[in-house]
Amino acid sequence: MEYAKLKDGELRGVLLRALYERRRETNRVFPRDGAVEVQDPSVLLVEGIPKKEQDRLLFHLIDVGLVDHIPIRSIAGPRLLAVWISSSGIDVVEGNRPAPIAITIHATNAQVGDGNTLHHT
Repeated sequence: MEYAKLKDGELRGVLLRALYERRRETNRVFPRDGAVEVQDPSVLLVEGIPKKEQDRLLFHLIDVGLVDHIPIRSIAGPRLLAVWISSSGIDVVEGNRPAPIAITIHATNAQVGDGNTLHHT
């Protein structure tokens, strides 16, 4: 998939789906299964989306409660140490709750969000 052509809502969906797919992975470092360490600039949730762009979009998802995180403080401003999908995020991916922001989630049964609603296509 060529991510450079995707809109923010589609990119948020790609990242949320990536966290959803990892939600059951055991993590011995962080207190939550499915947690992904994202502090290292070389760690990408999705190959092909630049790190700076992933962090910006993850903050969107954090702000609306779809992703939980462990923050760290730095001179450059807030940064992320680890992220994982929240229960609300799981509900959005599974179609049990409307998305609080525009999110497009591509799957076998795609769900398309526009604002506060999800449409099944």
